[in-house]
Amino acid sequence: MMSYIHNLKDQDAISLVCRHWYKLDALTPKYIVIALYYTATPNRLQSHLGYLESLKLNEKPRASMFNLIPEDWGGYVMPWATAIS
Repeated sequence: MMSYIHNLKDQDAISLVCRHWYKLDALTPKYIVIALYYTATPNRLQSHLGYLESLKLNEKPRASMFNLIPEDWGGYVMPWATAIS
């Protein structure tokens, strides 16, 4: 069913209906954007690798351009690269 819904906002809304539909949505994503400054972990990505065509990793939030975040702030890409390899 999820493969017939092409609008990403509709897919997000449907995945909130129940756990079963959330799991179905997790099995069929084609595009994932991960903002590393949030609390997502690489372990969660492994359950989404079934039909994945594109993965975008954002390394730092925009606040870093204004020196609002320390230089040694986290958000490292290596754990994510290890998880998908």
